[in-house]
Amino acid sequence: KRFKTDIPDVYCKVKYGSNPKVWETSTINNSLTPSWNESRKYELLHNQVLNVDVYDANKRSSDELLG
Repeated sequence: KRFKTDIPDVYCKVKYGSNPKVWETSTINNSLTPSWNESRKYELLHNQVLNVDVYDANKRSSDELLG
């Protein structure tokens, strides 16, 4: 039996500094090279970290962290 190649459904979770609020982008389905036309404004302060985690959305199991 032949297995279907799983092309990721990609979205990002963005967290800035100590702010507990996480921004989640829309999901780009079936893409190895996703591109979002979305933006958020953040006030840049010294020693603040912008963390972007990229996930593969899954319907049958937990979403997988890609990087």
